Amino acid sequence: MLGLYTLEQVSHDVTYSWFESTTETVDVKRICISRLPLRALLRHVSPTGTRCFWMSDQHGPSSISPTIEDVEAQLNKEFDAIPCFVLLEGLDWIVNNDGEETALQFLQRLDKRCRSDNHVIVFVVDPLVFSAHFWSRLHSIAPLVQLPSPAAKENIAESMTLAVESEPLVRTPAVEHERKLVQLVALPRRGFNKTILSKRMLQWKRMGIDVSDLEPAMATLDMDRAHGIYSEVESTVRNVVDLCRLIDANSEKISVTEREIMTFKIMQLSSIREVEHRLEEILATR
Repeated sequence: MLGLYTLEQVSHDVTYSWFESTTETVDVKRICISRLPLRALLRHVSPTGTRCFWMSDQHGPSSISPTIEDVEAQLNKEFDAIPCFVLLEGLDWIVNNDGEETALQFLQRLDKRCRSDNHVIVFVVDPLVFSAHFWSRLHSIAPLVQLPSPAAKENIAESMTLAVESEPLVRTPAVEHERKLVQLVALPRRGFNKTILSKRMLQWKRMGIDVSDLEPAMATLDMDRAHGIYSEVESTVRNVVDLCRLIDANSEKISVTEREIMTFKIMQLSSIREVEHRLEEILATR
C-alpha cells in the first residue's frame, strides 16, 4: 500500500479506530493531521509514536493552516527514511482555500513522492462536499479504501495492503439505522457557502432528519447569518443523534410504540426537551 487513498468519513471513533488497528503492528512513522484540537484528538489516538497536528487557522506549535503551502511544507519535513503513514482530514478546506486545479496538482505531487519514498497518505473525506468533477479526479488519484472486517485487519497489519473499492461501503439493512445516524464534522465559517450547506442538508435528509429549519439560511445572501442558522441547527442535530442512540441502547426498557413516537418527534427537530424528560423518567423507573 503506497501512495494516496481516501477513506469515507463515518465518525471520528470509526476513523481513528481504523487508523490505530491498521498501523499498530507495522514499522511506520504515524502522522495525524486532524481538524480536531489536539486534546480531543488524543482521546482517539495514542500519542506514543504518533505525530499529531491540528489543522486550524489559529497559530500554534502543533497547528497547520489549511493551505497547500503549509500542509506540503509540513509533510516534507516529516517524510524521512522511515515509511510514513499519514491520516489527513480537511482536504475540503484546502480545496476551498486554494482551488480545485491547484489542489489536484498538489495531490499529484504527493502521490509521486509517496510512491517513490514508500509513504501512505489517507485523506478522510465526505464525497458530498466536493464537486462531481473534483471527486472523479480525486478518486482516480486516491482510490477509496474499504473499512475491513476484523479478520481482514490482521492481513493488513502483516502485509500493509488494503482492499480498494471503487464505491462506498455497502450497508446492510440490519445496521443501516446505526450507520446512518452519525455525528458529522461541524462546518467551519471559513469556506462556508450555499453549495456546502445544501450538501449537508442532503446528508441530514438521508438520515431522516427534517431540515426545514435551514431554509432561511438558504434564502439569505448574508453568509455570516446563514452560518449562524446552520450552527444552531447543527447543535440541535447533535442532540438528536445522541438521543436516538440512547433510545436504541435502552430499547428493552421502551415499548415499540414509545420508541416510534419519541424518534419521530426528535427527527422533526421538535419536542426535543419533552422527549428528553420522558426518556429520563423511563430510565429512572423501569
